[in-house]
Amino acid sequence: MLATTGRVNNISHVTVDFENPFSAALHITKISSTVKSFGVTLGNIDTNTDFSFDPKARTTSPSLDLNMNLDPSALFSVTRALAIEAGLDIAPLDGIVQIGGIQYQFTTGNAPSSQRRANIFT
Repeated sequence: MLATTGRVNNISHVTVDFENPFSAALHITKISSTVKSFGVTLGNIDTNTDFSFDPKARTTSPSLDLNMNLDPSALFSVTRALAIEAGLDIAPLDGIVQIGGIQYQFTTGNAPSSQRRANIFT
């Protein structure tokens, strides 16, 4: 992460690994990618670039800007989906989200639990 990430903007630097299965060299001039988990967008890359690599070779891109989605509803939604997938108790997380007034986003995969308790902290 950069010193500005989450303060000035949501940009982080990342690299992308490529494998060229072809018998001709490849020249990459633009990379567009969206990173999702459980259907929730976590970030995207949409940048012009300029690098080449040989046939039947692997390479790593130069540093690219990843615009991360730091929206609490997205982050808590993915955290909840991962907790459900791992079989963890989601009641404490649901309580924190409720206190914060955050709304979960729709996720793909496991359905959200409908079990609720009046006070999960006692």
